Amino acid sequence: MSKREKPIFNLLPLEDFKALAGIDDREERLARYCLIAATLTIEQYCKRKLSRKKHFEHIEFTRDLILPFREYPVSKVLAVYLIGSGEILEPEFYGTIPDCGSGEGFPYSLSLSPALLRYRNLRALKIVYWAGYALNNIGLRLAFQSTHPKSSANCFANSAVPFKCSSSV
Repeated sequence: MSKREKPIFNLLPLEDFKALAGIDDREERLARYCLIAATLTIEQYCKRKLSRKKHFEHIEFTRDLILPFREYPVSKVLAVYLIGSGEILEPEFYGTIPDCGSGEGFPYSLSLSPALLRYRNLRALKIVYWAGYALNNIGLRLAFQSTHPKSSANCFANSAVPFKCSSSV
């Protein structure tokens, strides 16, 4: 990568991708293109960004004590605000299922204390949290899926957006 090129987010480091695909340094531009295209295709199919970032989520409170997060895996809940009373909810009154930082690749939920049912003016919650996969740390399962698109372990195998990389690009 030259000094002018910006670092790219992809599901797998470029060097690992080249080694898995058997591509040498002469075809680095092609490998970079294929890796970026595969990453974008997977993110579009999943309808979510996979990179780790801070999320701000507004959830209507329907008196249900288990609220699903839109993004995952959740690494840390930074704050929970009660819309209606204007208070910050203390961490003793909520938790995550599964625990934050477990790195599991399935949806997370916010578990609320039954004490919140006493708030009559509570209309919604604003949740600020970190979610997604850290750069170059997406887990072996997801890395395998991104490099083996026809694998039976791949949730994208029946995708209507097939991806094939050829040297005619």
